[in-house]
Amino acid sequence: MFGEDGSDKELDEMERFLSPGIFFVFFPVFFSLLGILTLTQLPWLIGQYNYLRGAPSPIDQSTLALLGSDLVRLVVLTSSIIGMMIGLFLVRFVTRKLDVVRKEGTAELSARMCFALFVWWIFLLLPFDAIFLLDSVVYGPPSSRFLSDLRWFTNAGYFLAFAIPVLLKYVLLVLHAKSNDSRVKWVEFRRGSGFIKRLQYVVLKVVPDDGFEWW
Repeated sequence: MFGEDGSDKELDEMERFLSPGIFFVFFPVFFSLLGILTLTQLPWLIGQYNYLRGAPSPIDQSTLALLGSDLVRLVVLTSSIIGMMIGLFLVRFVTRKLDVVRKEGTAELSARMCFALFVWWIFLLLPFDAIFLLDSVVYGPPSSRFLSDLRWFTNAGYFLAFAIPVLLKYVLLVLHAKSNDSRVKWVEFRRGSGFIKRLQYVVLKVVPDDGFEWW
């Protein structure tokens, strides 16, 4: 694919086999638990009728003066819904690939897609972290409690809406593979001559197997 003949391909391309459970079980379970842990703070947030009152951060004071305590709490709650909407939108790209593997036995994921889908949530943190940094530099600690809550609740909604469908779809795929005496395999194709070879694409496929492997 990448070289002009077979010898070039052997030199440039390398296959690496990883457990698909790392991506479709471990990460979804971890992020789901993190999201659930964050959302357990909802009763506390709803019961905080004087939310942000007396907060030392200038951002919190300005937000409270502009919106009032009740509306600020509503904004924080809405952020989790926005996070869920983002997660539900992005998760379709993964669940569709899992459906393709189930129906056709194989599907290809580009390196860009793998990076975007499994690391994209970090970019949700960047705007909040940038404001935190600016707040600390200009006003000093402590940082804004309002921004911290927005950060956590947005990501909690995203984590749950993205991770749970991925986990359920993967479990169905594994059960389907098991019913046909097969298992799911994650194969990375890398290219380059250095110590760390650049990821080109990933193939997720169902292969014959005598044992039952979730991972």
